[in-house]
Amino acid sequence: MTNPFYPKEPRRDEPRPDSPGRSAPPPPKRPTNADRVWPWALGGIVIGVLVVVSVVVVATVNDGDESLGLVTTTSRAVLSPAQSERSRQAVDAERARIDAINAAKFDRSTYEVI
Repeated sequence: MTNPFYPKEPRRDEPRPDSPGRSAPPPPKRPTNADRVWPWALGGIVIGVLVVVSVVVVATVNDGDESLGLVTTTSRAVLSPAQSERSRQAVDAERARIDAINAAKFDRSTYEVI
């Protein structure tokens, strides 16, 4: 009967762990520069791809056909001379209205006294 609290006696045919015939495992390798660089390179590539994809998505969502150069002569409306004159008058009236608003904003005589 053996005592479970004491270590087992090594058999005579087994080498002892501290004997010179048995070698210790090699120490762990130190990381090299290549081991330290690849995560940063991979992260940079992923970020670059995300930036390019987001720029392309924003450019395609925000732009209409006019900015892509896809406007053809058939897509432009052809106005009669009367319609073009009314359009011109409407544009002039809108410009005059905006100029009047801007003039009122910058006219010091219309400011409220504080």
